[in-house]
Amino acid sequence: MTQLVTAAAEHAGRLLALSFPRGAWYMRLGEKGMNFFMWLTGSGYRFYVHSPQAILATVQANGLRLVQQKFSWPWQMAVFERA
Repeated sequence: MTQLVTAAAEHAGRLLALSFPRGAWYMRLGEKGMNFFMWLTGSGYRFYVHSPQAILATVQANGLRLVQQKFSWPWQMAVFERA
């Protein structure tokens, strides 16, 4: 997550918008269930739920500030602006 979010922040012009799964318990449970199913079927795909706080902190450490945040089920959306 850190490398991907850092690369996105470095390549962003004035704005960066991200959407990612919320860090709620039901998302973590879904992550485990989905990954178990993928393992059973022999798929190499894996679903990850990273800490939203860590994602936001990574973007902000790269010189962008949070200007808008919205929540839906099951996503969290955040818009950042270059400071």
